[in-house]
Amino acid sequence: MLGRRDVANELIAGITPRSTQWRQEFAFTKVPSNDPIAIPAFEVVQVSIYHYPLVNIGGKMLPPIGEPIDLTRLRRSSGIDWIQRKENCPLD
Repeated sequence: MLGRRDVANELIAGITPRSTQWRQEFAFTKVPSNDPIAIPAFEVVQVSIYHYPLVNIGGKMLPPIGEPIDLTRLRRSSGIDWIQRKENCPLD
């Protein structure tokens, strides 16, 4: 839901030099919404994508997660509200 848990915890704690750098990078992050819940969720996922170590996948060092990012809000009354949807994401 919010990227990698260990990266998110480090970001939220904000006590490492790395987490300080990540917070500074948010000023340059394009968040596709002004939603007060979507913004931090999007930022944590972005940090996870750009800063999580590469892993060996099929003999190649690749990021374990990547872009583009879908953003949704789940509502009990109306179901899924799309904030940002990938072009290849089905409507249903």
